[in-house]
Amino acid sequence: MSQGFFYNLLSLIFVLRVLIMYNEHETFFSCPYCFERISFLLEELYGAQKYIEDCEVCCQPIEIDYKITDGQMQWLRVERAQD
Repeated sequence: MSQGFFYNLLSLIFVLRVLIMYNEHETFFSCPYCFERISFLLEELYGAQKYIEDCEVCCQPIEIDYKITDGQMQWLRVERAQD
């Protein structure tokens, strides 16, 4: 493959990373295990999402369910992840 192809691919990856970075929303909430105040960056590009992320303080799994529309948080549900 040509060097131009790889240059274009790297440029596309950079642009996508910048778009994602500017479409994140920092949200603060209390961990449902240790009750420490923590924050997560939630992506705005995909509307509603649900995933599991570990608490940065106690490392317990937290289920995060949210929806962002037009840059505004519609709902956020944070609870202990089910086994």
